[in-house]
Amino acid sequence: MTAISRGEIHGDQSTTGWLALALFGAVILGLVALSILSDYVLLEALPFLGLLAGWILPTWLVT
Repeated sequence: MTAISRGEIHGDQSTTGWLALALFGAVILGLVALSILSDYVLLEALPFLGLLAGWILPTWLVT
């Protein structure tokens, strides 16, 4: 994510970091919400959701 690489998470612009976190949450919720569709199997997408969350979320947990 650009906000992480530009230093907004640990820098002075925390608003940008919180906005990025909210948008990331919207993406995760959107992918989970796709399980409503009959062609989408959430169980098959869970490993990828876990990898995505594990890649992004530790940045906010460290602060």
